[in-house]
Amino acid sequence: MGRPFKERRTRRIDFDTLKLAREKKLYEPPEPLGLDEVEALRLHFVTRCRQEDAAREMCISRSTYSRLLMRAGDKLTRALLWGEVPQVLNI
Repeated sequence: MGRPFKERRTRRIDFDTLKLAREKKLYEPPEPLGLDEVEALRLHFVTRCRQEDAAREMCISRSTYSRLLMRAGDKLTRALLWGEVPQVLNI
């Protein structure tokens, strides 16, 4: 038998307010993801590479990879919270 479920605290998201802000254009649309950001997300979440290995595969430093992953996560989160489909910048 597993551990009992423990209720988690979450901040209530007021989707009506988000919808109204979106209709009135009171928010900045999320920036599109660059191909390098998509690759960083793929390496981290799909292949489960460590940051050091993923950075080596992308031929960048580990700190640059970390910043790239953080920026991609921010863009993805903003797009999802605003109800947008995340766009990928096709260069």
